[in-house]
Amino acid sequence: MNNFNLSKSDKKLVRELMDTGLKSEFRDFKHKVKSWVNDKTNTQTDKDWFWELHEMLDKFRKHMRSRYDGYGGSEYPLKMLDLHMHDMIPEEALARFSPDFQEWLTNAKKLVIQKPAENTP
Repeated sequence: MNNFNLSKSDKKLVRELMDTGLKSEFRDFKHKVKSWVNDKTNTQTDKDWFWELHEMLDKFRKHMRSRYDGYGGSEYPLKMLDLHMHDMIPEEALARFSPDFQEWLTNAKKLVIQKPAENTP
């Protein structure tokens, strides 16, 4: 699957959507931690509670780093495909991209989710 060269307006939208996705993931994680704290506070030793929280934060940090850190303009199309595959981009936001990039995203997603043939080993 070939990468796609984005227009300046598409790149600007990618940065906006990545920021929106980032904020959404932080908000969702905050709620997850609050719920977890309420459930776990009285059921574990302090040491176990701390290490479980540490592990949860470490996993989230690794997830966020792999999803959002270190991406330049040439990687934006694949980053948008990743976010689109994980339903992190609302359909109305996709409609703001250029028609060519919308088509690329649609075709790329179909390729990624395409099931292998039944007779494939």
